[in-house]
Amino acid sequence: MKICFKKSTSKFLILMFSVSLLFSIAGCSPANKAPQDTIAGEKLDAEAFVLDTVVNFSIWNGSQEILNKVVAMCYDYENMLSKSIEGSDVYKLNHSEGKPINVSSDTVYLLKKSVEYSEMSGGYFDATIFPVKELWDFKAENPKIPDGSAIKAQLAKVDYKNIVIDGNNVTLKNGAQIDFGGIAKGYIADKISEYLKSQGVERAIINLGGNVLMVGNKAPETLWTVGIQHPDKDRNESLATVKVEDKSIVTSGIYERYFKVDGKVYHHLLNPFTGKPADNGIQSVSIISDKSVDGDVLSTTCFVLGLEKGMALVESLDEVEAIYVLDDMEIVKSSGVDKYKFELVK
Repeated sequence: MKICFKKSTSKFLILMFSVSLLFSIAGCSPANKAPQDTIAGEKLDAEAFVLDTVVNFSIWNGSQEILNKVVAMCYDYENMLSKSIEGSDVYKLNHSEGKPINVSSDTVYLLKKSVEYSEMSGGYFDATIFPVKELWDFKAENPKIPDGSAIKAQLAKVDYKNIVIDGNNVTLKNGAQIDFGGIAKGYIADKISEYLKSQGVERAIINLGGNVLMVGNKAPETLWTVGIQHPDKDRNESLATVKVEDKSIVTSGIYERYFKVDGKVYHHLLNPFTGKPADNGIQSVSIISDKSVDGDVLSTTCFVLGLEKGMALVESLDEVEAIYVLDDMEIVKSSGVDKYKFELVK
């Protein structure tokens, strides 16, 4: 039995900014930068390892104090939402044994948003997937396929209807446990964007390990050019580009965290009904949206739903677009993608 594996801690996206600024963000990869003087205002950068990934921030016409606050916000949210930090809301909920736990308003919001998308997708997004996810250790030195009986036993605990919310008191029934891995970074990106704008920062790049949110535009009447990662190439090569202003772009793909057994890829995008990686002929899904929390959830959900159902969900939503890359490298776009000047990289 031949086994090989590849792992990463985050969703992955490459950003390529046009004309004289090239700023590539590739998970934990360093940025490649050309001269920056074509973007008006002083640019400040920050980088940290938090939220189980490398995060990067660039702001224009801000201050070091604002940038420090942005990084501190990431640590604050990690301490609130991490499943592994003792004392976090999620940790307390997952060890509550069915007892009600008083949690923050942020946690309540994320739970309600998760349930909303669970209902919208017919259960293909489910924050209670945690018991099954624990069986799939993509960080292991020698990863293994979980036993079928173990998956079946843990699947019995997966059901978003086991989340009961009463004000700020939350009860998880029937052994349910939650994981905000498919929604938290998008929410945090949105909160950081709100904070930056409240401080008068009109132009910024927020990159939470590949969950990317562009604040404002590159310059007056000039859009950011964002590159979508090529699934089959190195993490500095784009398959296509789009032009955006004040938008989030999030990509989920099978190349993010996976291992191979006997030539078959087992990736981290799990189907909540089978407890196994979704097997639907898709390599990646990129979501363009106003809110990064929506892009975060939808990139995973639309992948697991598959092309037909996932695209139908996207088309039912306002100001949300999707770009699917299939196994044969065919690209399928939702109806509004071309307004972002979608262009293949030659």
